[in-house]
Amino acid sequence: MRKAVGIKFLTLALIMTIVFSFSACGNKTSTNNNSKSSSSSEKITIKLADTYTGSDSKAAYFQAELKKFMAEHPEINLVQETAAGDELRNKIKVELAANNLPDVFTYWGGSILKPLVVDKKVLNIDEYLKVSKSLKKSDFSDGAWAFYTYNGVPYGIPTEGYVSALVANKKLFAEYNLQYPKTEQDLLNVAKVFNQHGIVPLAVGSKGGNPSHFYFSELYNQLPNGTQEIEDLTSSYKFNTANALKVAQIIDEQRKAGVFPKDTVANGDWTPSAELYNSEKAAMTYLYPWTMGLIKPEIAANSVIIDMPKIDGATKDPSTFVSSSAVFGLVINNDSFHDPKKQKAIVELVDFLTSDEMFKELAKGGMVPAKNIPNMDRSVYPTLLKDALDRADKLEKVPSHFNTFPDDNSFTVFQNTLDSLWAGAISPQGFVDKVQKALDSAKASK
Repeated sequence: MRKAVGIKFLTLALIMTIVFSFSACGNKTSTNNNSKSSSSSEKITIKLADTYTGSDSKAAYFQAELKKFMAEHPEINLVQETAAGDELRNKIKVELAANNLPDVFTYWGGSILKPLVVDKKVLNIDEYLKVSKSLKKSDFSDGAWAFYTYNGVPYGIPTEGYVSALVANKKLFAEYNLQYPKTEQDLLNVAKVFNQHGIVPLAVGSKGGNPSHFYFSELYNQLPNGTQEIEDLTSSYKFNTANALKVAQIIDEQRKAGVFPKDTVANGDWTPSAELYNSEKAAMTYLYPWTMGLIKPEIAANSVIIDMPKIDGATKDPSTFVSSSAVFGLVINNDSFHDPKKQKAIVELVDFLTSDEMFKELAKGGMVPAKNIPNMDRSVYPTLLKDALDRADKLEKVPSHFNTFPDDNSFTVFQNTLDSLWAGAISPQGFVDKVQKALDSAKASK
């Protein structure tokens, strides 16, 4: 009798489980909530990972556009995962090791993308272009494609470009009766005055190599054959040059003279540098598009873009060039694209993410579209970015080490060792030697 009762209870429990299971399926909410939506069993789940979150000035525009896509595609269950800045880079490394990459994700090209290419984890973009309803290779310049191309094959879609800008607070310079620095010695002289009044001369720190690695390249391009050495780094694997040592020595001299914030790590990375300038605790800062949108309108109105001071030994006048190239883009999971159930949804999503509409919206938050968009209205840009682009139109475009390091590990060593250089924890020669050792190791393992 006890056995029969047990069977009855087991049967009842099984029935209840089935009922609740169907009930749960019927009430499940997805990222796509639309009156036209089909049942969740018919939805195709696509995982998108991106950096449009936190203090990113483009985040609100991106999220608003993404909601439109969700409303227009009830058949797609879009799962969005976000990670700010280099946190995405770490996330992708972890997911690569776990063989759990997103279906589509924003990512950097160059050496950072290379491990995914070598492991055949990302799609040959030519395959996507064959079935895309809207995107063509001619929508981007050869230079933009180059940052995502390996052995003649494109493995990412360049979406975002950059231009650099050294920005000065007009009010602070006027208050202390100072001229904008035109030479290295001028910079050291104004730094002395600003430090006497508790003002950081130049808000450039170094955390994870940001924004220091771009600043390092900015100075490097001024030196004899500097631009060519940066361009050749991809194949030469040579960093221990006289120019690299010279730039490291100049940075060390600037550190000792108090040009940078005292705590270069806490005030490193992009957002802290912008915050220091926004608070008018720094007289100058070094900006890229993704931080120009963070500058308060009233601070931007009282700012001016100036030329980088000319360093000793320079043969290229900094007033004649600007650091500019592709910096960010979209990549597609190779396995996901070749999944017949997912391919159509992926194409729809990537077509939307690379549409003129998306680029024009992101421009409002400070994106410089890598795509050639006819009649792009620069008035939508943040003030400083518009000024930086107008200025860049007249200048030679030069690359940064970011674009040409041949190996992700050696680039990471370069970034992390810049933190030590900025903090005075390593000598200029020690810095150069450590980066070269990483490059030697990379070359040996090719």
